[in-house]
Amino acid sequence: MFSLKPGNCVSFGWPKTEYQRADFFNWGLSINHINMSAVWSRRGIIQAGLIGAAGLTSLLTAWIILQSKIRRLPVVQFPDPVLRQTAQPIDTIDDNIMHLAKQMIATLKVRALPDFLMKASLPRGLSAPQIGVSKRLTVCGLHGELKVLVNPTIVEKSGSYQNREYCLSLPTYPTHTIQRSEYIRLQYLDLQSRPQTLVAARNSAGLLEHEIDHLNGILYIDRV
Repeated sequence: MFSLKPGNCVSFGWPKTEYQRADFFNWGLSINHINMSAVWSRRGIIQAGLIGAAGLTSLLTAWIILQSKIRRLPVVQFPDPVLRQTAQPIDTIDDNIMHLAKQMIATLKVRALPDFLMKASLPRGLSAPQIGVSKRLTVCGLHGELKVLVNPTIVEKSGSYQNREYCLSLPTYPTHTIQRSEYIRLQYLDLQSRPQTLVAARNSAGLLEHEIDHLNGILYIDRV
């Protein structure tokens, strides 16, 4: 038996008496408890580190944008009438549209910080009507990349998916489960006026449908 009691010798034989066996068993439980505590402690440290890294990234991003000359735009709040208008197609992607896209990206990134701190989540999309411009322009974060979509149009969709949604333009409204398409294919123009096709599924499909709804004067609360 392995014993650490004062006055006893340290040995590794099997415990012979009932007291020794109980002592040996309790010692084993205490070691297992210590090991599990260490495991959970490591998990907690890793989780805290990931959350801290995400928060630090948001802070640095916000600081960089605040130091830049790109103006952040206020997000229009419901019931502003522009949110109920059908946005106009963009005929020419000129310097004004390019600058508007940069402002929308900056606005979305700055909004990421308070939403991370308050809701532990990051906004992933913003449409031009949400910053008071009735144009068919959307900025979305998909698969770790920001995409700018000019005149996006869904050309194919299938299936159904229950998507959890909230909206920057309705900050006092709760998150709702909305039925969205499980798969969509859409066409759009990039900022170089090149036609593009994008395929998305589940969460990404729901995000794109949410943002395109904004271009058609539809809000997520209309689909509850």
